[in-house]
Amino acid sequence: MHHALRFYSSKQEFVVRFYMFGAKLTKIPVVGRFVKAFINWFATTQHYAYILTPDEAKMILDAVDKIAVGDCKCRKVFRNCDNPIRTDIVIGVGYDIFTERRIR
Repeated sequence: MHHALRFYSSKQEFVVRFYMFGAKLTKIPVVGRFVKAFINWFATTQHYAYILTPDEAKMILDAVDKIAVGDCKCRKVFRNCDNPIRTDIVIGVGYDIFTERRIR
């Protein structure tokens, strides 16, 4: 299991706010360059994201036996759109962490 998953599962809203706060700090002369480098490092080494086609996503979902759905933290924290809140999909190992802590 990824070492940051347990922390992230219980602190999702904090992590979203951390990224947004960091984004604001990148605008500060001199300091912003270091903040951006740190946030980029953190994002590329601690979080992973992939863009999938619908067929690829279906293949992954068909291959797993555990799926959990939770709140989209961006929508919950910032309320920037009217799309449905319950859209985060967690599969495999993440399912155990999210359901164990009853993240909803």
